Amino acid sequence: MPAVLLCVLTVIGLYAARQLTPEPVALTDDALDRLRALGYLTHTTYAADASQVGVVRHDRARAWPGYNWYDCVLMDMDGHTVWQPDFGGYCVLTKDGEVYRMRTEESVVSRHRWDGVERWGLEMGVHHELSLGPDGTIYILSTEVHEYKKRSVEFDVIVQLSADGEPLSRWSSWEHLEKLQRHHPPSRLDRKPHVQLVKLPSAKGLESEAGGDYDYYHLNSIQVLPETPLSGDPRFRPGNLLVSSNHADLLFIIDSESGGVVWSWGPGDVEGPHMPRMLPGGTILVFDNGREHKRGHTRILELDPVANRIVWSYVADPPESFFSSKLGSAQRLPNGNTLVGDSENGRAFEITRAGDIVWEWFDSDFNEDGQRSLFYRMERYDPEWIEPWLLPSKAAGVEEPAGKHPPSP
Repeated sequence: MPAVLLCVLTVIGLYAARQLTPEPVALTDDALDRLRALGYLTHTTYAADASQVGVVRHDRARAWPGYNWYDCVLMDMDGHTVWQPDFGGYCVLTKDGEVYRMRTEESVVSRHRWDGVERWGLEMGVHHELSLGPDGTIYILSTEVHEYKKRSVEFDVIVQLSADGEPLSRWSSWEHLEKLQRHHPPSRLDRKPHVQLVKLPSAKGLESEAGGDYDYYHLNSIQVLPETPLSGDPRFRPGNLLVSSNHADLLFIIDSESGGVVWSWGPGDVEGPHMPRMLPGGTILVFDNGREHKRGHTRILELDPVANRIVWSYVADPPESFFSSKLGSAQRLPNGNTLVGDSENGRAFEITRAGDIVWEWFDSDFNEDGQRSLFYRMERYDPEWIEPWLLPSKAAGVEEPAGKHPPSP
């Protein structure tokens, strides 16, 4: 009898344990997108190789010389910091040494002199992008919250400011939602409106102080289209806006006059893209991140937007050795090489058309856990663009220490 009782108690105990122990939960596409939207980390998620710091490769014959700009740091080709204001964050440098700065945590966009003195600051929910148009106006991304599918949903807003910080125009993805949805498959919120979502952190918006629980598009890049051989096509005329959406895997162009979406590409071809840029020849370069649970490696793509055909790509060997699931940048240099910001790994490298790495750099900043610092983007500037204000004496043939004579305010 005791043996039978013991067996019964054991079965009951196992049943109870099964009821109390949660079943393993798969990380669905939606859950991953929610986690991905919780704000970017400041360091890698693993201990990095501390022996790889600074510039570890530099083929001077094939690399394009210039100054590298990332997170408000100006660095030469040897990895030396030659100029840095007294603040960090995502910054855009102008030809006269002034800096536009975006502070997501403080919901502020501001303009500064070379010495850090703030010319103006504007409190506004900002995220991911601060881009300068050829006319000196500023484009930023902000957020507004609306009720959609019985949820509080965040929708991105493109805001245009004057060089003095005065609002000029706005384009709302909420107001253009129906037309924009024609350019991509239904979102997971549209397919499964009752799915349990991870609550997003509160984010200031233009019209709402409340945070949403779903980030619909997660726009991350804006470019004002330049003059190209495609300028005669109204879809690609100068002044239109090239935009990317991480969550919809979408690149699209907004007509600057009508506000309509006149071109799109991406779903099924890219995963979580960043920083598309139309090049002088009319093709589009894009950092195609890839997702952890899908492709699992990053590519750099060059697209013919008329034929919607990939004309060039870079994939590392092995492919998984280059993977930045978040962040990232790609810039076509004047010599035809491409500067790549492997941002999530605190690394940048320059590749030739054939895929040879001719310059490579690793951030030398680590936290106490041995994790390397991340950066948002890296861009390289022509010395002729930088040195007139960074090294004014160089033009006169006199070599002086970098940064000794910044421009006059």
